[in-house]
Amino acid sequence: MNRPTTIEVINPDGGAIESFTLLPDGRRALVLLDFATLALLDLVDGRVVWMSGADELYPAEFQPPAPLGPDRAVVLGVEGPDPEFELPAAPFVVDLASGERLGPAVPSPPSVCKIAAHPDGRRLFVGHRDGNVALWDLATRQQCGGWRAHRAPIRHLCVTPDGARLVTNADDEALVCWDLESSLCLGYHSPGGGEYVTVGDGEVLTIPYQNIVSGLALAPSGAWLTAFVGDESPLSPTLFSLPSLVPQTALPHTYAPAVFLPDGRLLLQRRGRYMSTPDADPRNGLLVWDPDHARPVADLPGPTHALFTAIAAHPDGRRVFTAAETIERWDLESAELAELVGPDVVSAGHGARRLLVTPDGARLIAVYRHRVDCIPLDAA
Repeated sequence: MNRPTTIEVINPDGGAIESFTLLPDGRRALVLLDFATLALLDLVDGRVVWMSGADELYPAEFQPPAPLGPDRAVVLGVEGPDPEFELPAAPFVVDLASGERLGPAVPSPPSVCKIAAHPDGRRLFVGHRDGNVALWDLATRQQCGGWRAHRAPIRHLCVTPDGARLVTNADDEALVCWDLESSLCLGYHSPGGGEYVTVGDGEVLTIPYQNIVSGLALAPSGAWLTAFVGDESPLSPTLFSLPSLVPQTALPHTYAPAVFLPDGRLLLQRRGRYMSTPDADPRNGLLVWDPDHARPVADLPGPTHALFTAIAAHPDGRRVFTAAETIERWDLESAELAELVGPDVVSAGHGARRLLVTPDGARLIAVYRHRVDCIPLDAA
């Protein structure tokens, strides 16, 4: 059994880890705790390098930082403690070595609600509460693109790996795919419908359904996107083709976000009786889905009914890791299942909130409420 290196991450208020961003070097990570604290972890040495104090940058909402290469990151924050979260948020550049705030990333107006880094590390997408999206050159601090994407606050910004397209979502519930060179809409999908109600003197109003869009994931090729879409819980992940955003299929129900394997196949949690047949195996496990042909290509039942709290794929595309009461390793080729780390790593009765594998495949990272475990992995 591999023994993890554990990093306890607790701020003075006892806040829990709300976001975990692995930096490009695979050795360090930025962590947000509640709304109040930003911290840098060294995953190899197993320590907290620095943690922001009460008089420093306060992260806004639960917006993950946007890394800009090995030395800097952009964090959406405010200029001091604000329990009511009424101060305007702005993107700040943070020096990763010291945690020092280097100043505003862009001279943007105080209506920013989402940020995302362009894959080139030199440009930043900024989403605003009025539905506008702007693209900024961080070196010149000049806006190099922008358009009205929605009529409601931006909720998600998701750039394709080649940096050519951007998928946006807002409180108006729509998903839109944009061409970044022309700022033209290439695809649109609105999960919302409407119901007609009569009020007052027979006046008829259309009230949109309260649909939810979350858990966006992009295929490495940029040809597919999955998102949790629906109007009730649990939500079903839906597979969309890009750039058209035409829904291809509603994937079998899963409680864990869909994960794309390096070859573009989808990895889903196999929920018992997903085929809706009387003789279906009720156990949970893994389901590998072929997006090009809209069908499962591998079905790996697990030994129990336990639901996974997180799923991660190894860069080799063969090994998969799941977290429940224990962390387990699955081999997609041999269907072998083995316990990787036992229940001694479960934090305060909660399963891992997130699993990640470092880009070199050497370590599995398990993120809990107040701790991060770095588990060494054997070579394939």
